[in-house]
Amino acid sequence: MIKTQTYHFIFFRFVLGVACLPKLNASHWTIYCLLIKLLHTPQSPEDIDFAEKLINYYCRTIAGVYDESMELYSLHAHLHLPSQVRLHGGLSTSSVRYSYIK
Repeated sequence: MIKTQTYHFIFFRFVLGVACLPKLNASHWTIYCLLIKLLHTPQSPEDIDFAEKLINYYCRTIAGVYDESMELYSLHAHLHLPSQVRLHGGLSTSSVRYSYIK
């Protein structure tokens, strides 16, 4: 019950936060959230493939949505997340911790 309430609270905060942003920023942020969710708990290889397309689009368009100062190495590092998920599993805490232990 608490997990469900927590999920609904987080989702509610996300919707409120996105609603306060300009449409372009809100849609760009939504793409990022979706790709991270897909990589966190992928249900199929197609989820990872779709997330890879989303992250490529997100990185390619970020300078146009915000400005060039957003093109950071940490953003570039996101491009490698799909391959890491293919190798080690989703970005859930247990798989990330496991990949560091190996």
